[in-house]
Amino acid sequence: MKRSNNSRNIKISRIRSKLLQTGILALSLAMIFSTVSCSQAKADEGRTVSADEAYFSSVQLDLSSAIEGEYASIESVRQFRDKIGILLFGTSQYYIQLYDNDGQVISQTALEDAINPASNLVDMADDADGNLHVLTQLYDETTEKVTTTLFAFDLNGALIGKPLVMPIEELVSQSQMKIDNQGNIYWYFTSDSTNKRGISVFNSNGTQLYDIPEPNGINFASFLLMDDQMYTAVNDYSSGVSKFRLYPLDNKEEKLGTPIDYTNTPGSDGGLLSMGFDGLYSINAKGVYSVSLDDQKTTPVFLWDNTNFKKAANNTDQVIVLSARKTIVVKKAQSGDDSIDSVSLLTRAAKNPDAGKKIIAIAGCMVSLDSAVSAAVNDFNMNSKEYRVEIHEYYGNPAISSNTNNVISTMNLEILSGDAPDIIYGDIQLFTNYENKGMLVDLYSLMKNDSVFNKDDVIPSILKICEKDGHLYKLGTGFWLNDFIGAKSIIGDRTGWTIDEFNSFAESLPDKVAPIIGYTQSELLSRSLSNNMNSFVDSKSGTVRFDSDDFRKLLDYAKTYGEADSDTNIIRPNSVEMIANGELAMYGSGINSPMSYAQEVVIFGEPISVTGYPSSERSTAACCMPSMLAIYSGSDNKEAAWEFFKYFYTEKAQKALESINMIPVLTSVFEEQIETELNPDPNAGGMRFLDKAGNPVPMSAEMAEGYRNLIYGLNLLVSYDSEIQDIVMEEVPPYFNNQKSQDDVIALIQERVQTLVDERQ
Repeated sequence: MKRSNNSRNIKISRIRSKLLQTGILALSLAMIFSTVSCSQAKADEGRTVSADEAYFSSVQLDLSSAIEGEYASIESVRQFRDKIGILLFGTSQYYIQLYDNDGQVISQTALEDAINPASNLVDMADDADGNLHVLTQLYDETTEKVTTTLFAFDLNGALIGKPLVMPIEELVSQSQMKIDNQGNIYWYFTSDSTNKRGISVFNSNGTQLYDIPEPNGINFASFLLMDDQMYTAVNDYSSGVSKFRLYPLDNKEEKLGTPIDYTNTPGSDGGLLSMGFDGLYSINAKGVYSVSLDDQKTTPVFLWDNTNFKKAANNTDQVIVLSARKTIVVKKAQSGDDSIDSVSLLTRAAKNPDAGKKIIAIAGCMVSLDSAVSAAVNDFNMNSKEYRVEIHEYYGNPAISSNTNNVISTMNLEILSGDAPDIIYGDIQLFTNYENKGMLVDLYSLMKNDSVFNKDDVIPSILKICEKDGHLYKLGTGFWLNDFIGAKSIIGDRTGWTIDEFNSFAESLPDKVAPIIGYTQSELLSRSLSNNMNSFVDSKSGTVRFDSDDFRKLLDYAKTYGEADSDTNIIRPNSVEMIANGELAMYGSGINSPMSYAQEVVIFGEPISVTGYPSSERSTAACCMPSMLAIYSGSDNKEAAWEFFKYFYTEKAQKALESINMIPVLTSVFEEQIETELNPDPNAGGMRFLDKAGNPVPMSAEMAEGYRNLIYGLNLLVSYDSEIQDIVMEEVPPYFNNQKSQDDVIALIQERVQTLVDERQ
């Protein structure tokens, strides 16, 4: 049986949690977060929305009747000076529809006589005269050749001259085209078949002038035509440090010229540059900014919070800035592919409809990436007559290192000093100090006084593991599990075990059966620490217990059952195949839905036990909550913050968690998901997994009961601390490599961690 594959966009929550645990941030994510000065992240005491604060209202362009009698899919949207060109594909042919900057159709042209409908659109661009150019590729299956053709049309849709056959004979997977004032054609493309990436420059006759292969450590991002000079915006990390630069294309020397560095330009770091009709702009998860390269300054045009447009949190939207008053947003389909769902025009309103509303701030590291937060902010702001929520992002500030530990340290420093937002967003390691210092509101007190919100509507085990000394200071929006899974007949009917119990189990297995396989020693230790840090560090009392028998046993466990870290040729086995062959007792997994639990039962072919990692407390599978929320006790807007907070626990918000593969915390939605798997609706996709024979099957009642027992029996919330974990993982390799004794390594860990914990008190 095959496991279900998650698309790129449904793993964002897992990626965020993994990044926060390791303290490493992927470079590709660095470009999509907003830049916000740290002083903005505090709760702006008494601040209200100003009447002259820019507000942009959105209108979705109606394309449903763009082509009479035909269904039209949107193939491409491009800026043409101060206009917008949309390429549509009807039943059997391409159309170009041109809009003015008020969203009104100027012209519509059928391309039946010019472009073969079997062609693939590559890109569109305009020239200095406003003519439209369309680049296509046609693959001939008989000859296996590719023909790349450039068509030119005037504003009335008439074909200009003879189409140019370009000297490109390979299919491209990504592409961007731009034409300068002299008619030179610039084309950035990547080819999956040849792995070629780079820029090709042609003259107006289609003759290739030169190539610029994409250098190692440099990602070409976009073309920008400023005056008569063409630039390419790049992310340059060739030096090991990410820099944002504009490189001019030197046609005389046929190379990249001397770059303009705009890394430290506020509002543009982490954003994408766009050339509007009236100047240069930067777009990021916070908003749109005008950019002055002369003095490296930016000016906000508008913030996404100050619109009625629901922008995608993962920044998949294509944003085209026409001017300081007009912006086009192209929304991609939710399926994660490249298909376009809608095109909207955002226009600055004469008056801000939110004027006078009190501002509530929600702040955190990577909060801009959370689709649930974006949806909640949009809905709340559209419906509240008294308040407006603003998102403040800590990550992406050029004044702070991109290392997550440094970002979190900055957040801690500001929040502990009183510069706190109304609502704090983050994961478990962010809230420990705040809880200890009494800086968070007990959510139980708010629930008790709320006639609508009932704490009994939340899964009881989830409330319990989120508590601190009987109080509820933070709560996650959804979760998944980190666990070991094995057949009950092999590992027993259990939810957890001590290391001694694990050792006894491993020793009892036949010689041909491995207890676990495919993990390095450091991986096993890191996983256990990530899920059980509270066993060794009591942050409230400042007690550190690494110099203990429990930690000694944990080190022995990791060394015994893990592969040597130095073995770079470790074979990652096919665990499912080994299970089927009776060669493996269990493996590490992650339950994130009733279907994922049922899949595991099918893999093992019998009832399963889902356990935690070996620990002194016999902990269950660890509950991972990458997105947790708390309310600052010093907020002047606690009641409003609570009203916003509650949105995340409505059925609407909880049902949306399924799209990102997380388990809801609301009991009604949790049970509804189980019911869906027990009685799948054929009109909604029917049964969603296969048995060993490849037949679609529903979840059984026994599977459902096992899943309920697992979730309702949870007793462990992931409790990692990346700074402490970094210390441990730095010190243990000499022990694993037999270069230092266990006692020597433990002594170093104990001393270093105790020093860190003392500094935090």
